[in-house]
Amino acid sequence: DIVYSKMASMVKGAASLADSSSKKVAKLSDMTELDCALLDAWMPGHERTTTLLMGHIVTNTNSVPHLGDAYGYNLTYNAMASQKGNALHRHPSIEIFVNLDAPFEFAYGKHGQHKVTLQVGDAIAVPAGVTHSYKNVMDGHPSQPGRILTVLPGRPSITWDDGVVARARKMGAKCSDTGILIPEGALGSEALAALAQMEQSPTAEIDATEEDGKAYVVRHDSGSELRLESDDGWLELSWLRLNRGRVAELDPRVETVAVVIYGSVCCGENLQALDAVKQPSFFSAAEDSLVLLIKSSLPHDMDFFFGELRRGQKRLREAPAGLAS
Repeated sequence: DIVYSKMASMVKGAASLADSSSKKVAKLSDMTELDCALLDAWMPGHERTTTLLMGHIVTNTNSVPHLGDAYGYNLTYNAMASQKGNALHRHPSIEIFVNLDAPFEFAYGKHGQHKVTLQVGDAIAVPAGVTHSYKNVMDGHPSQPGRILTVLPGRPSITWDDGVVARARKMGAKCSDTGILIPEGALGSEALAALAQMEQSPTAEIDATEEDGKAYVVRHDSGSELRLESDDGWLELSWLRLNRGRVAELDPRVETVAVVIYGSVCCGENLQALDAVKQPSFFSAAEDSLVLLIKSSLPHDMDFFFGELRRGQKRLREAPAGLAS
């Protein structure tokens, strides 16, 4: 313990000199969880809270992100009790989910007829236009929430499945005909700009087979990373597995957000499970830990759809040495 403490202190001091001015930490204990921040959360069976880390919450224009300016994608946590989840929907961009602390079942296809279950740390990348939903299937106490992370590149636009808007309105939601929640009071300039990005024509639906869904999934222990590319840039997810006492340095030139899946690490500040940091320069592990790394090069104005991927660019690759095992 003494050796580790000294080593971590030395690394912390050296790395702090290289820290980016945009480095920002969001600890789970300080995060704001919003009720009914998404349209379908008004409906029985879909109750959950939403925490905004970057960008915007789809259907919601007024939330403040914990990690500041976005890197070209919308980043949220959603927390819900067992057997709760979201309603069927689709986006004009690919949507990526990562299970944070519970198993989730994902449904996909025009009627959500195909299903696949992911474990903690696993990811699924659902293509643009494919109708999908998720559900917490943790076998635990009903009051114990399970959390999931969502990455939605580009505009925070959504097309709800038939009947979702009507059912949410019946439960008291005030929204536009496309399902954008209408906040009380006047909208500021940023909220108006977000509203303009959200209000889009319905996204054309693309069917998916059960076999298609297998290609959407990336297991955290597969030794692979997920890299997606389009004409607007690229987005990459990888898993940094750190044994106790190990130190890993990160390239400050690459736009990076990291989320601790489990364990305890230091990045200049001590982080626990589900804490997040923008532009870390290093990690040192106080115990065996798993950290999700989200790297990207995307337009910060969010005015694009990350939908049509160039052929062969949606792929799994062997992770760089030391990033996964």
